[in-house]
Parts: sequence; structure tokens; C-alpha cells
Amino acid sequence: MRRLVQGLMVAGAATAAALFAAGPATAAPIWQSFTPNANWVDCSTSVNHRVSANIAIQTCLVRTPDRTKQQAVLVLANRGTKGANVTRNNILTSFGGNASCNETRLDPGEQIGCFGPTVGTKCDNSNSAEALVTINGLEDRTNSASAYVRCG
Repeated sequence: MRRLVQGLMVAGAATAAALFAAGPATAAPIWQSFTPNANWVDCSTSVNHRVSANIAIQTCLVRTPDRTKQQAVLVLANRGTKGANVTRNNILTSFGGNASCNETRLDPGEQIGCFGPTVGTKCDNSNSAEALVTINGLEDRTNSASAYVRCG
């Protein structure tokens, strides 16, 4: 399941390079479509939300090329044939990048992300993020994504 984002990283690298050239996106509280690139330094293993085996959830960390800032992203993917209602979500980070996005409908075949704020990171420090997501009234938690920021 981790290949969910990894596969997109290869397919969309050229588009993503242009999209993220100025740095990570800022979307919260608006959900948005996205194309991951090399700035996505770590993604947790995706897990199926307990509401359906067709809805995958995961948390990723995106870092600026100069490694001075990063943000967390909650990724939702609907591989099924039925839509789902996302009524609550909370991104929880160790680096002050907590966020939540508006309620939304996750349509069949759709993949969307809730981007937390871009915040400064300390070098020689490990950062992590995870998220709580309520879909069709059932809450579930992503695995934790973590990345170490090296100085220089």
C-alpha cells in the first residue's frame, strides 16, 4: 500500500517540480489534488480506513529543498465505487504543523490531500506527523510518518 504515493511520485515528477518549485503547498482548510515529488521525504505506510477496505489513509512529510521548512499532509484515496463523507480530521505533528481541513466528499477514484502549514524546522531533529480521520461516522488513525532533518 505504501506504493500508493510512491507510484505517483514517479509518474508526476515533472509536473510536481513545477508545482513545488516555490516550496510546499498550503491548502488547509481546503482539500486539494496533488502530485508528490522528491520533496516528499517520508510517507507512512498507508492503511485501510476501518470504514472500507477501499479507502486508504496515510500521512506524509513534505520539506522545502533547502530543508529549512516542512509540512504534514494527510492523504486520502478512494479505490472503491462508492463515495464517502469526510466529516472530521486532525493532523498532529511534533513540529507545530497541526491542521485540519473542511468536511468533504471523497468520490470514487479520487485522491486528495490536506496540507498543514509550512513551518520552520530545526536541524539535527526528528519530526513526525499522524492524523485522525472520521469517514462516514467512523474514526481511524494513520500510521506515523517521520523524518530526520540533518544540518548542512
